[in-house]
Amino acid sequence: MSETHPPSRDAVERIQTAVKGLKRDIKLEDATGKSLPALTVFQHGIKYLMDDVIEECKNKILGFKKEDIHWVLTTPAIWSDAAKQFMREAAVKAGIDGKTLDIALEPEAASIYCKHVKLERGKDNDGVEVIESFQPGAKYFVLDAGGGTVDITVHEIRADRSVKEIHHANGGPWGGTMVDEEFRMLLTKIVGAEVMTIFQKEYMEDYLELTREFEFKKRQTTPESDDKVTFRFPSALRELFEKKTGEKINEAIAHMDIKDHVRWRQDKIQMKASMMRKLFEIPVSKIIKHLSDLTKEPGMADIRHMLMVGGFSESPVLQHAVKGAFRRMKVLIPQDAGAAVLRGAVIFGHKPTSIVERKSKYTYGIQTHCKFNSDEHDAKFLIIVNGEERCNNIFAKHVKIGESLYVGKWQAEQKYSQSDKRGKTDIVIYATTEKTPKYTTDPSCVYLGKLVLSTPIPEGKRRGLVDCQDVLQWNRAEGRSQEYR
Repeated sequence: MSETHPPSRDAVERIQTAVKGLKRDIKLEDATGKSLPALTVFQHGIKYLMDDVIEECKNKILGFKKEDIHWVLTTPAIWSDAAKQFMREAAVKAGIDGKTLDIALEPEAASIYCKHVKLERGKDNDGVEVIESFQPGAKYFVLDAGGGTVDITVHEIRADRSVKEIHHANGGPWGGTMVDEEFRMLLTKIVGAEVMTIFQKEYMEDYLELTREFEFKKRQTTPESDDKVTFRFPSALRELFEKKTGEKINEAIAHMDIKDHVRWRQDKIQMKASMMRKLFEIPVSKIIKHLSDLTKEPGMADIRHMLMVGGFSESPVLQHAVKGAFRRMKVLIPQDAGAAVLRGAVIFGHKPTSIVERKSKYTYGIQTHCKFNSDEHDAKFLIIVNGEERCNNIFAKHVKIGESLYVGKWQAEQKYSQSDKRGKTDIVIYATTEKTPKYTTDPSCVYLGKLVLSTPIPEGKRRGLVDCQDVLQWNRAEGRSQEYR
């Protein structure tokens, strides 16, 4: 595909919110309303898993040392770079050496795993039919539907069997937990927000048991069953409702528009299968619409395969909806789709170069200034540098959104004039969802960070164009270190 269209407007807003909204001091709130810094929560969650793995290895491997492990942490591909860095920092705080840690994107990990799985019928050299893995040249969608997010990417198997990304990752927060939230909203509609809040805070064990019960029933929900779905219901919630309202739950339901679909019986709640399937409508419809929009983009017409991975992809309801909406495609669901990311991450840890080409999700560049032209530039950016009129806040583009990025290869070299005489150069880096940004102050631009280079002028060189590679080599020769921010 020669060029990738920029994301839709809602995708742009989501990306910008994700990049701008993540703060190091952001807090997470639990079901009881208590909060902790997100970094602390992730740190201790990772540490718990890390300690468990280390203890298990010590019990099974003679002479095992913690340093023997190379760790792979997976993240949704639609997360911003800042969010991925946040996860890396949490892992380091948990005690993982950053030198032994890789970040793997979940749909990429799943794709790497599926590359080794026998998914299609073919013929060997003797003409005998066999079941084999994707062959070089094969293009396919990867639908990674997890608990919180849905990641969608498009990959191609290259001649050397490495994987090439031909459309950057996209998606949204339409995972299985959205179905859980629809169920919680249904309960809130029945018992009221106040009763539900008290129940979550004061009867946490019962609340968690109810969510586990729903998770089990959710996985069993099929697209065609007419059987009623029955849940064991905590007596504490029923008693709390009756105490607060003075009304029986069945009496309350009798006055609601769901009275023909939901029934309360002692310690159980019965729901028609059609009502249960209705809880899936919002996330499933959003996934189908997003996939449908993606298939209409340039370069997508010849793709005939779709891989469904992730825990939510094991849902018969989602599988049925995807297969029905994309009948021209072969929808493939590997056995134990929920573990595809995990297994692919293990392969990625051994061979991190399995993905050799990716598409840039943003346009990247640096802030600079150029000679001022009154016909082209906004007067508010006019500055005077060494007696010359210059236009400030110019976005100097280095990587364009949708551009191919090759693992281990440099992008095109660019040179800039150094105007600072203090011996240091600040390289201020920005990202945007626009293809051709003009100023770093444009609404779509996001400040990413600053690289501070010590740039003393080597003997025999005149002040002028700054070549970063020259500066780095000269500083290394002089034993100087670089300062990064």
